[in-house]
Amino acid sequence: MRINEYINGIKVNDSNNIAELEIELNFDNDNNREAVSLTNFEFGVGDSRFANDAYTILKKVLNDGFNGGVGVIEGVPFLVELDNQRGIKKELINGYIDLWSAEYQNGTIKATVVPEGGIDWLNDKIDSFSFEYLESIGLINSSNYVDIPYCINKKNYATEYFITLLTIFFVTDKILDTIKNIKKIIAKLSNPFEASAIVSLVLEILYVVALVAGLVTLVIKLFTMMIQPVKYLKAMYTKDLLEIGFNHLGLTFKSSIYQQFPFNQEVIIPERYSIPEFLGLSGNLTKNNDDKGFHNSNFGDFIRTLKTKFNAKLLIDKGVVYFEKNDFTLSSPIYQLPDILDSRYQYSLNKDDFHSNYIVSFAIDSNDKNTISEYKGTSIQVIQNAIFTNNIKMNLARGLYEQRISFALGKRKTSLNAMETLLDAFFKTTGALLEGLIAVINGAIYAVNALIDILNDILDVLEFFGIDLNFEMPNIPYVELKGFSNLIENRVGMLVLDNDYIEVPKNILIDSDGKLMNGNETYLSAEYLYDNFHYFQTFVGGQNQYLLKSFDKINFTFNDFQKVLNNNRIFAANGDEAILLSLKYNPIEETATGTFKVKTIYLTNLKETKLIPDGK
Repeated sequence: MRINEYINGIKVNDSNNIAELEIELNFDNDNNREAVSLTNFEFGVGDSRFANDAYTILKKVLNDGFNGGVGVIEGVPFLVELDNQRGIKKELINGYIDLWSAEYQNGTIKATVVPEGGIDWLNDKIDSFSFEYLESIGLINSSNYVDIPYCINKKNYATEYFITLLTIFFVTDKILDTIKNIKKIIAKLSNPFEASAIVSLVLEILYVVALVAGLVTLVIKLFTMMIQPVKYLKAMYTKDLLEIGFNHLGLTFKSSIYQQFPFNQEVIIPERYSIPEFLGLSGNLTKNNDDKGFHNSNFGDFIRTLKTKFNAKLLIDKGVVYFEKNDFTLSSPIYQLPDILDSRYQYSLNKDDFHSNYIVSFAIDSNDKNTISEYKGTSIQVIQNAIFTNNIKMNLARGLYEQRISFALGKRKTSLNAMETLLDAFFKTTGALLEGLIAVINGAIYAVNALIDILNDILDVLEFFGIDLNFEMPNIPYVELKGFSNLIENRVGMLVLDNDYIEVPKNILIDSDGKLMNGNETYLSAEYLYDNFHYFQTFVGGQNQYLLKSFDKINFTFNDFQKVLNNNRIFAANGDEAILLSLKYNPIEETATGTFKVKTIYLTNLKETKLIPDGK
């Protein structure tokens, strides 16, 4: 078996340590990644007389950087293929040489090769841009935003209740008096041609209209002081943020988590430190505003937060990136280990996976007291310990593992508070009275306008006969009252905030109208996340109990390597399913050394206790 190397498409002389080349696969649960790492390639002193000299080519790339060339900021294309020298060639590595982190010494270059489109490559790229950058190049725009209606959960005091009740009493009493006055005014219309009666009626109606308008304005101002109107925030669906970010890297995004209910309805509301002023009220009262809906972070931080939340990992295969929980594989086990004459096994590493305290928690927003007063769902602590012990001092159950999510939970308004209920009843009752009053006023206005039209016709006739009084009486405009009885909108289900500022990004699940879905508090709770995405970390019931084994220099072909490259689920020699933890593959010797684990229940003296604080 021979190895061929290509730099920039040119077949080059062998690197100095090509015979020692090993490919290392690490399936690391601690940082939820499956990484492909390669030993450094060493390119020795070259001969510039030959165009295919690797050292000379790389030095030229380096030196070009001194004079405006791409230099070390761009990887150098590198391809390694296996050649059985009988006409069959297989691509082993297709990536780039990283000259920026290379070591230069005594005429040699030791550089790491990163497979293009692999996990190592992806982990480097996701930290290289932010969502703000994606907006600046047009990949994110206002069409990606969703409008989230929210209301302020203002705490009311006894004084405010008292003032409100008095105001409501006087307003209602005045409206009733106004209705009586209107009836008296209408009764005066016995002689429709009596000018003084018409003028008096017009003045009375104009006064009543002004009075009603003033009362309506007063009540609305009272309403806006006591209960702020519904406002809007901009947000983006999490799945859209992921799709746009990965598409920017030339990858297709797939996820059974974010492309299925309920998390396909998840949105992230970004931080908000400044707000515009509308009608003297803080906040956005319309859906058309300058808020940005994208998350304020780089793409890498965003991915890491989501991986923490769902105990998830990324997999890349053929240009597709998968975001899935940690026990996900692309296919069922394919590779089976041969018989291994090694009876060694251990529990020690598996013991390190044992955490007597496992915590999953969301952040709280100190600027939004709802995240504190409605704390339930924010955190869960799962305790594993022995059911019984002989000597408590020798109990080996220990360790704390925290999965802290840097989002705060948005809280759903479940009912109207006392002040909202009071004002809602008032607006509906008063609204009906006002609508009846206005109907009467408009009826009177109609009658008066009819009389005014008759008088204006008479004036026109007089003008025809040469008597020009130079006077025309204008019609009285009709009174309109829209939406007064519905000033307290249907707020139930909306996001509720303590004020208009957001210090910690809010995580919510929404319906098509932007309100929080009924299952928001269920699906977006620490307990649900643990039960559905973190549960297999526990040892209770044998979930996370394994025997750890190893193998040394077994026969291992390139076809075998391809079987485990993106799938660490394998079969042990006896046919039991196992999980490959690490593997070093020597393509020249066609051997492999590695470690794996096989699920084995060896400890049943365990119990699990869940602590779900409610903040009270």
